[in-house]
Amino acid sequence: MRCIPLSRRGVGFLCRVFAGVIAGAITLGIAPVAPASIITFAQFQETATGSDANQFAYLNNGPAADADLVTDPSGVPGAAIPVTFNYLSLTSTLPADLQGQQNATVTLTSSTTSAAATGFGGSIGDEPITGDGGLTDVLSITRDTPVAEGAGSRTNLLTMTFTGQLFGAVGGLTPQLGGDSPTFTVTYTSDFLSFTGSTQRDYSMAFTSWTTTAADANNGLGLEIAADNYFESATAAGSATFDSSAVSTVTIVPEAATSSSMIWALFPLLACRRHVTENSR
Repeated sequence: MRCIPLSRRGVGFLCRVFAGVIAGAITLGIAPVAPASIITFAQFQETATGSDANQFAYLNNGPAADADLVTDPSGVPGAAIPVTFNYLSLTSTLPADLQGQQNATVTLTSSTTSAAATGFGGSIGDEPITGDGGLTDVLSITRDTPVAEGAGSRTNLLTMTFTGQLFGAVGGLTPQLGGDSPTFTVTYTSDFLSFTGSTQRDYSMAFTSWTTTAADANNGLGLEIAADNYFESATAAGSATFDSSAVSTVTIVPEAATSSSMIWALFPLLACRRHVTENSR
């Protein structure tokens, strides 16, 4: 097929037609919208290994109560467990001491009054966590020590309030907890990151060695549904990743003590200036 070159007038006419099509689409409310860019901006992994690894717990509290999914070291629901934490994709805009592996702790509290259901012929178990239980659905990651910048008290690497779904293969050892906005509630706060303008957020928490602790025939097995339609009580190890659009770093103000020291350092200069002024009169 032979291409026919267009005159300048012909090119201008096509440009006007194209512009009119775009303007009409906008008027009709069908203008193309660029999808928000989603990045995985953080992750954590347990540092406990061996016999101490199962520090998360699912607690079936009976048919007249809710069921809890919590950090549970030494049988204390919601207590802190040691993890390593990393910010991802943002290292060029973070202070040096926030780049790379961060020694931290994680606390998780969550609960649900929703029953677990099965699908695919009973092979998959799925239980919603929808904020209707007695515990607040919050996961917090706290740095072991404050960063060098700031007021000497900044330790909140990431806090997430959430709803979501706990699901996995019945009998399996690797269920997951996950959710995304706007289908579920996923809200982030941090001393070091801003999520202003973020329209999409999601998280994925992966469990390993999920082991039932019920005193019945299911003891020691993987994910199981109990007679009260919750999952059987269990322990597990865990790790997680966190995604969001519109993530930016927060400006870190210098130590308040530094500013105070600078003010005190100015006093001798002010005194000298006053002395010189008085002597010149």
